[in-house]
Amino acid sequence: FSFQFTGYVTVPTDGVYTFYTNSDDGSLLYIGNTLVVNNDGSHGDRELSGTIGLKAGTHAFTVSYLQGYGGQNLQVSYAGPSFAKTLIPASALKRVSGTANNLRVPENPANAVAGLNYQYYEGYWNALPTFSALTPNKTGTVASPVLTPASRDDGYAFQYTGYVTVPTDGQYTFYTTSDDGSKLYIGSQLVVDNDGLHGDVEQSGTIGLQAGTHAITIAFFENDGGQTLNVSYAGPGLGKQFIPATAYKRVSGTANQAPVANAGTNRSITLPTNSLVLSGSATDADGPIASLLWSQVSGPNTATFNNPTVAQPTVSGLVAGTYVFGLVATDSQGATSAQSQVTVTVNAANNLRVPENPANTVAGLDYQYYEGFWDALPNFASLTPLQSGTLPSPVLTPALRDYGYAFQYTGYVTVPADGQYTFYTSSDDGSQLFIGSTLVVDNDGSHDTQERSGTIGLQAGTHAFTVTYFQNGGGQVFSASYQGPGLAKQLIPAAALRRVTGAAKSVATTASATHQVSERAERNLLEVYPNPLTETGTVHFHIQQGGKAQVYLYNELGELISTFYNAEVVSGGEYYLPLSTEKLANGVYICRLISNGKVENLRFTVIR
Repeated sequence: FSFQFTGYVTVPTDGVYTFYTNSDDGSLLYIGNTLVVNNDGSHGDRELSGTIGLKAGTHAFTVSYLQGYGGQNLQVSYAGPSFAKTLIPASALKRVSGTANNLRVPENPANAVAGLNYQYYEGYWNALPTFSALTPNKTGTVASPVLTPASRDDGYAFQYTGYVTVPTDGQYTFYTTSDDGSKLYIGSQLVVDNDGLHGDVEQSGTIGLQAGTHAITIAFFENDGGQTLNVSYAGPGLGKQFIPATAYKRVSGTANQAPVANAGTNRSITLPTNSLVLSGSATDADGPIASLLWSQVSGPNTATFNNPTVAQPTVSGLVAGTYVFGLVATDSQGATSAQSQVTVTVNAANNLRVPENPANTVAGLDYQYYEGFWDALPNFASLTPLQSGTLPSPVLTPALRDYGYAFQYTGYVTVPADGQYTFYTSSDDGSQLFIGSTLVVDNDGSHDTQERSGTIGLQAGTHAFTVTYFQNGGGQVFSASYQGPGLAKQLIPAAALRRVTGAAKSVATTASATHQVSERAERNLLEVYPNPLTETGTVHFHIQQGGKAQVYLYNELGELISTFYNAEVVSGGEYYLPLSTEKLANGVYICRLISNGKVENLRFTVIR
């Protein structure tokens, strides 16, 4: 069995809320139209959660539940800015009493008589055509939507327009059975979508209607083969049946038809983007549109229109929450459309990366240059650079030859404002771009010049930045660009790139790990990875000449914390020591290797 629970949930303050479902089997939780918790599928007791930013108030709330077999369990909890995780209390849940609040208001046109108007078209289509772009072959009236006016057996279409009367308030289900495609609209709302090429197929849809006479449009096309169109309904006190001719109405004489407004599809944006352009339109079957008017139906009272009388206005000043905007059209004779509504969901800016903002930065990037032949970017941590240095931006000029080489550029990039940033690399051959440890652009592999991009949410500030590139043979091309809030797409300027000065600088973290590598040809190697450490890591050292070796751990004040290693080592030996942060507080530490009179120091950070 299954349940769908609908209503509203009240939250006391603005902020970010986490919702949970614990269920056996599947469950889903929506706030408005946004899926917050997806715990679907056949499974035993399992809890999953999701987070959404909400304004204080009462929000639309839907929970769906599926029970296949075995255990039966559903629990719904939440946590917010002012309270810990708890089952959602009954006092926070609301519903709207009665049904009229959600039922469509009828047009109840004057001068209505029995029957429907029809327009007949000829042509061959694989789906219903855009009737407003066609000229009908003939028009007329029928008692109900029948195919008898057709002039041939294949390649034609009908559009029937008029009204349908329902006797009482309630939920009505409409059906079309057709060969080929059909659709049924109540007012401007698509209720039944049975479009496409197919044999006899029945589809249905449900809509809440107040008692009265509602605008109805039925569209049908026949490509070839069978010809079928049947239209039925069911509702309060009405078993499923063909809609009788007595329920159909049309406006007699030359009565004006009301226009139809369309507010466009529902939209979603994420802060700090706080404006968007709505995509409205309107049509009128028997005359021009005289005016349009947008208004706010619900949501926070911060929104402003640059011009509410155009089809595509800009709405600004949006904050986290759900907005509903309505569009009404008026024709040249003063008839107004039903209001068409669009929902705009504004998500809180809670997923933006925190910048490192390192001290002691100067302009430029560090680079390491390598030579070799690869079909994809190598593991730089396992290589020794042929040369290294600094550059104002990631360019290829330090390369010592025209083929078979690679670069790793490390440092920081500064972005001016919170928001979503898109980074691009254009390269021949492969390249990758990381922000911190996140791979944002993957343009790897042997290929001619091609551009790839990726998007990441960043807080304003200076973020760790790594770009890698390799050249196998042929062309040598590399550039890195970005765009973001207030920034059109452009090459990343040298003014936005930074590096850390001093001998103890940290190399920007890449996806593999951070390594500070001494040249093996002359010095011992010492590295700690990953860096920063969160739980466990590894101290790795390589010894050029055998003898006695010690590895010590100091805090930032130079106080000895522990002796990691004190034993004989062999020439060329590789040593790996486990490192746990269990007894280490957050902070900066120094790892020191002493062997044969040579001392190597390495700084690393613990963040738990």
